[in-house]
Amino acid sequence: LSKKGSTCKPSSIKSGNCMYYVVYDKIYKVNVNTRKSTLVYTSKSGYCFSDLAVKDGWIYCTMDKYKGKAGLYPYIFKVKTNGKSAKTLKQGMAPVIYNGNIYYIKLSFDDKKSNIDENFQTLGIYKMSLSGKNDKVVKKSSIVEEFIVYKSKIYYTAMSETSYNCYLYSMPITGGKAKIIMRTTEGLPTNLIAYSDYIYFNWGGDEENYDLYKIKTNSTKKIKVTSKADLEDIYD
Repeated sequence: LSKKGSTCKPSSIKSGNCMYYVVYDKIYKVNVNTRKSTLVYTSKSGYCFSDLAVKDGWIYCTMDKYKGKAGLYPYIFKVKTNGKSAKTLKQGMAPVIYNGNIYYIKLSFDDKKSNIDENFQTLGIYKMSLSGKNDKVVKKSSIVEEFIVYKSKIYYTAMSETSYNCYLYSMPITGGKAKIIMRTTEGLPTNLIAYSDYIYFNWGGDEENYDLYKIKTNSTKKIKVTSKADLEDIYD
């Protein structure tokens, strides 16, 4: 999902005995044992869902809605796993549930402008309660592209507005000073996943065949895992 418009990329996540997945404006779940698929929720106002997260009987995600003159606008959205109590929370994308809060990339947009590149403004990484209240800034930044939370730290990527530099940063979950883990002029690290004290990501290669790398959370040395592999998930 791009802050300048949705790609509506596939999204799925396993929780308990079910795999939750989206098909545009619909959220489904399938029992991994019986393989029986059930429709959970259909949006009446959203074009598509992405960035699924499931916690304590709730599904949290990004919902893109048509609004104004210039396309799709992302919002943080939640609905119970039984399809009830659906609620749109804040303007933003990429929710991460951690320690009873929703961390997300907050956006503002002006639907009066016809140029979608001018509509969107990234405000930074924010957090709010699971009900959508107590919205607070964690990292104010207009250049945050992607982030994850792992062991009380936030890892995020950003592109310089004045040069070709791309960065991977770490910072405390409470905010404060960010530390550069990786600096490069060869493209932005993408598809961040934390596993066993490593941050895995796609980077390098060409635009259609990214390579897979990892970097220790307490290091700045990146390690190539394999070539031409699109990182989707890590398990065991």
